[in-house]
Amino acid sequence: MRLIFIGLTLLFCGATTSFALPQLVVDSSLIDWGNIYSGEKREHRFVLKNDGDTPLVIQQVKSSCGCTAAMVSSKTILPAGQTELRVRFNSKNFRGRVTKKVTVVSNDPQQPKKHFTLQAHVISELLVTPSRLSLGAIAADNDIEKTVTFVNRSDVSIAIKAVRSTSRYITLSNVPDLLQPGQEAIVTVTIRPTSSAKAVLNGYLLIDAQGHVRNQLRIPVLAKVVR
Repeated sequence: MRLIFIGLTLLFCGATTSFALPQLVVDSSLIDWGNIYSGEKREHRFVLKNDGDTPLVIQQVKSSCGCTAAMVSSKTILPAGQTELRVRFNSKNFRGRVTKKVTVVSNDPQQPKKHFTLQAHVISELLVTPSRLSLGAIAADNDIEKTVTFVNRSDVSIAIKAVRSTSRYITLSNVPDLLQPGQEAIVTVTIRPTSSAKAVLNGYLLIDAQGHVRNQLRIPVLAKVVR
């Protein structure tokens, strides 16, 4: 009888030990910031909880791209405890609907990898059209004029800090200093390659603008110089 009692006790203890596990629980794994302007940075904090019976260990936090930073306040969560997962998204160079992922790797045997989703619709405050100037073949020592339209799509004034070209054969005129919400301006781009220019003219229009955020836009300019 004593041997049976000891055996049952060991069996019960073994069963109890086998169920002593960490368990990662979150209230939400999705954040949607809605409409944001390109260049804005957004931050969110997810709460991570341990509903298990042993410490939960955060082994790794990974983001899907360099535009998203993620870190936890503490890598070890005691039973019934919690910590924060802080994520930060930089919308610079993004346009349209954007979805990014952050993955938390832990010692939770039921879900060793927990995925978090970050979403936003990124809007350009300053819309520049066309977004590229492909001029084809142009004759050396002749002027070619093109226009580029600036439109302020934000709800604040946009200051045009600077507009310049990376090529000495490209000049700009009629550049506004300030655009009110909804206002547009037409900028003249003059291309005049000399006979000493390379066969392929390749440069950029660089636009430095300040609205809600400060942005630098790049408009590629490409042409073939015919002598």
